Amino acid sequence: MNINREKNLVYFKPENDNEAAALEKVWRFLISCTNETKKLCPVGEYFAGSEKGASFYIEGMDKDEVVEEFEFIATAAGTYYCATCNKYVTLEAGAEIPLCCGLRMQPID
Repeated sequence: MNINREKNLVYFKPENDNEAAALEKVWRFLISCTNETKKLCPVGEYFAGSEKGASFYIEGMDKDEVVEEFEFIATAAGTYYCATCNKYVTLEAGAEIPLCCGLRMQPID
């Protein structure tokens, strides 16, 4: 992951597909179409070469969101929607069901 700072902006640029997928997952969790966007706040210390890397606290999470993230996989191909913003996405069987507006998208029956 390539990380750069310009004035008051920090840019995260993935350098492979795994990093791109991880960054997209964090991005979709942090943004919200209708609610307040969550913020990352640094926690503790970071030293170059440390095994754990840098830690950040997610400010603005509801108590219901403070649970371990589970992988949600589409069992069948179909269309999924966000009940908050009404966005639609078509998924293949075995694809991860994305978050939208901070919630997991739902299948259309």
